[in-house]
Amino acid sequence: MHRHGGRGQRPLRKGGWISLLRTHVGPSPGPPLLYFLRGDTLMRFTIKLKLALAFAFLLILLLGTAGYGINSLSGINDTMESMVEGPVARLELAQKINIAQLQSIRQQKNLIGAKTMAEIKAAEGKGDEARAALKEALDKAISIASEQGRPRWLKIQEMAAKADAVDDRIRTLAEAGTPDQATALSVSEGRQIANDLDAAVEELITLSN
Repeated sequence: MHRHGGRGQRPLRKGGWISLLRTHVGPSPGPPLLYFLRGDTLMRFTIKLKLALAFAFLLILLLGTAGYGINSLSGINDTMESMVEGPVARLELAQKINIAQLQSIRQQKNLIGAKTMAEIKAAEGKGDEARAALKEALDKAISIASEQGRPRWLKIQEMAAKADAVDDRIRTLAEAGTPDQATALSVSEGRQIANDLDAAVEELITLSN
């Protein structure tokens, strides 16, 4: 009985054709291709992860910068409010006191020069308004005065009370029909206390405390 395939040929064993194909065609592309795809996917995932981390870092940096900016603006706002409530406000109040004092002196002169009781009362009414304005500004200034400036404001308060007392005496003399005596009191005690008060207010305007 002759062997299949001709003389000198051996029958292929099981799996022989597959081995032959692998020998001539090459190894199966399955596993290397799978490894390549896995490596490419891992590389893409790594790149995406790096981008995500970089984006997160930038986001945190931006949020931190924004938070710092908001905090800085808040600090500036507090400083501005402190300035408004502090030296600037006290300076404004000192100027109001100075204006009220000048108005009080003007009405005192009008009082002395009045010819009728109606004119005297009108001058007294405007003088009372000036006193009230001075007291209001002074009380507010004392409430926000610095520790160093508070004694100066209290000194002005004491001087203002003395000035009002002298002004009351001048009013009494004017109402009694003795303008000469009212004038004498105004140019002596009245002028002295007015000058002292004016100097104290000017000092506070300069110091603003």
